[in-house]
Amino acid sequence: NVVIAKCHHCDLACDVFINCVNAECNALFICCENCAVKMDNACSEACRSHQRDPNEKDYMSMIQRRYASGKSQSVNQNI
Repeated sequence: NVVIAKCHHCDLACDVFINCVNAECNALFICCENCAVKMDNACSEACRSHQRDPNEKDYMSMIQRRYASGKSQSVNQNI
């Protein structure tokens, strides 16, 4: 498999898509595991610091569990 995509934050070769944690943004972007953790699954600092709905905390836990199990991609991992 040849990875032709790169992480939105650090430019590391990566092919995992995630949705921005900010429900108002909900951008679909490519993100490596390290940046997903560092950025709390946000596409930008603005979205990372955005006031979240209390129910989104449970959503974040679900996303982190999926990422750990390799099931976080919203679409096919192979581009």
